[in-house]
Amino acid sequence: PARHRSLYVAVRSSLDDLAPEALDDLAALATLRTTFDLAAAAAVTGRDADAVREVIAAMELRSLAHAPAAGRHRLFAAVREVALEHLDEARRAVVAARHAEHFARISARETRAVLDGDAKAGRDALRAVLDDLFAAAGGDPPLALQLTLLAGIDAALMGHGGSEALDALLARAVARAEREGDGTSLVRAKTLRGRGAYLRGRVSEACEDLT
Repeated sequence: PARHRSLYVAVRSSLDDLAPEALDDLAALATLRTTFDLAAAAAVTGRDADAVREVIAAMELRSLAHAPAAGRHRLFAAVREVALEHLDEARRAVVAARHAEHFARISARETRAVLDGDAKAGRDALRAVLDDLFAAAGGDPPLALQLTLLAGIDAALMGHGGSEALDALLARAVARAEREGDGTSLVRAKTLRGRGAYLRGRVSEACEDLT
């Protein structure tokens, strides 16, 4: 539609006015699917907390981003879509690796909380970044990292029924572990898939994986 083309042109024009370094930062931030904090912003841009705070403040001043809640930031949807076009293949790979590592750390920490400590707080924290967990796990990071991300997704969805997207990613992880001959990862993947299947009432599938 014409109004969408006009919006695209307006955003593209605004981004063209940015210095190359600022555009790089904006493109990195655009890989974050949900609202983000300074830690996530620093992770994907590769900057320290003070520098990334200035970057975000400048983006918000230019109306490219906003702060929907205290300590949380978000790019406007149109800005995010256009900014992602700036990432070439090499840069995209670097940012994707940073993104996966950051959210794997969150996943590991909050999954432990769900299983061993404050389950509600852990699940809430995981659900808040669920879109980023799915994106990171689906981007084919190193297998051990992928399984950590999938464990976080599984923990976030406990008690909320199944997820076809999670099932598909777990099937890919199992196949990948078998293909790479990685026995440790295969055990992790099948245990994770089998436990999830059991909790969701798919007992025969669970028995096959866990056996």
